[in-house]
Amino acid sequence: MNAARRLFIHTYPTANDTVHGVANRIAALAQRAIAKRGFFSLALAGGSTPKALYTLLARDFQTLIDWPKVHVWWSDERCVSLDHLDSNTRMARESLLANVPISESNIHTIRTELGAERAAVDYEAQLRALDPQAPLDVTLLGMGTDGHTASLFPGGSAIHENLRWVVAAEAPPKSPIKERITFTVPLIESSQSVVFLVVGPEKQRLVQHVLSDPFGEVETRPPLPVQHLRAAALVEWFLDAEAAGSVRP
Repeated sequence: MNAARRLFIHTYPTANDTVHGVANRIAALAQRAIAKRGFFSLALAGGSTPKALYTLLARDFQTLIDWPKVHVWWSDERCVSLDHLDSNTRMARESLLANVPISESNIHTIRTELGAERAAVDYEAQLRALDPQAPLDVTLLGMGTDGHTASLFPGGSAIHENLRWVVAAEAPPKSPIKERITFTVPLIESSQSVVFLVVGPEKQRLVQHVLSDPFGEVETRPPLPVQHLRAAALVEWFLDAEAAGSVRP
């Protein structure tokens, strides 16, 4: 069957409730992974909603997650210095990583100073060194109003990569920072769990479109990047009421 074996939709009244739901889920998955293989490997997303999640994890999950046994990655990064205001790495460090007892050696940053192409090759090598088959327990993702996830954009060549785990990508012309490094579909699909965190009324139309055909198997037009994740073992959507609209678990 060419589709995720399990797809779950979780809806909450508010964005704050949704963020709490994701935080609790990450804590549970971390505890399970650490008990099973001694560490937990988490890929972070960028954006304002994940920032609220990271702040919550740092504040309320100090003891619920065994942070010294957590490995942190990024599902995508803008090709800027890691202290740049638009850096996903900087945001996660300031909101989460500087505030929990995680080892610096377990924080796996994308070496943007190498340039996008070389940074992608280097980051894939880091991931394969951790585990050559399936290094990630959880990949946290969002979804843009155009259907992009990580830095996989509709119409972009990166969405069709089926061998490499990390590639250079280009954002649409309207984006202020076009050069990106991103996870590819094969790497995301290898995660034990793919978690989408999506809130806000501006996402409702797209959420309804995507979740009416999660894997792009019905419609005739090209699937959006989020609909390419057909082989993931577990995909979970966490939505607030404004994003969910008429979508039900």
